[in-house]
Amino acid sequence: MPLVEVYRTLASSRRRRGALDFDAPEAEFVIDNGERVSAIEFVSRNDAHRLIEECMVLANVAVARELRERRQPALYRVHAAPEEKKLEQLRSTLRVLGIELQLPDPVQPRDLAAIAARVRDPQSRPFVESLVVRSLAQALYSDENIGHFGLALKDYAHFTSPIRRYPDLMIHRALRARLGLLDANRLPAGSGLTAQGADLSRLERRADEADRYVGTFLKCIYLRDRVGQTFDGLITTVMEFGCFVQLLELGVDGLLPLASLRDDDYQMARDGTHWIGRHSKRRLAPGERLRVVVAAVKPVEGLIDLELAPD
Repeated sequence: MPLVEVYRTLASSRRRRGALDFDAPEAEFVIDNGERVSAIEFVSRNDAHRLIEECMVLANVAVARELRERRQPALYRVHAAPEEKKLEQLRSTLRVLGIELQLPDPVQPRDLAAIAARVRDPQSRPFVESLVVRSLAQALYSDENIGHFGLALKDYAHFTSPIRRYPDLMIHRALRARLGLLDANRLPAGSGLTAQGADLSRLERRADEADRYVGTFLKCIYLRDRVGQTFDGLITTVMEFGCFVQLLELGVDGLLPLASLRDDDYQMARDGTHWIGRHSKRRLAPGERLRVVVAAVKPVEGLIDLELAPD
């Protein structure tokens, strides 16, 4: 079909320019007739979803380029290059996983996109991709067009999307002003446009936080009836008070407190990257898999307490 060929061409273009393209499955909640969470399913994008996404990106680029070339004030969707401090944290964590990371200066999106491909274990690849995502700057709305690092694009704006955002409407108005269909004097410009970009970026972060809270709350509600059950887990973060472990079946993190580790006397490694059992030499480090038992759940706080499962 012609549209399939369009998708393949656009996807090939994305790969050539080295854009980041992580595709972790998203959790969907199955709600029964009693309005209880009966199951959590992970859904992946298919080629139809990717086709729509690539066409949306193409439309967004075309509009952003037109506004830039015509010098029409507008809010671009910008994404800065990652800070060196975050890249160093990424290097340190990957080193624990046995991956030595050498990056050019300045770093390019294709350099970060190539990291996950070096992971041989396909089940560990989403975790490594999440580490790369954590090292990135946050995308913002700004009247200063600095480009979009993650998509490896010079021009990008939120012009079209499955949901109608206010920044999309602002781009529509800027485009109408450019076409002479709207009085440009009615649109914000200068410091007013800068302030509006900052406000919309802040509100987007607040909405994302609310979305994460609801997702974590529902997962906790689901786990509340499963206290005492055992799950496969992956250590994501090591702290001085224990480890955060992601329950792979649910995609939610719980805390494995140091005080609950009764199988050995654990000591923090000198570099602070992992815990080591004094007698067993067992390593509790990011990327390590283990079996854990759900000990307690606090949905309102979004907290899950874990214990090591018996060997």
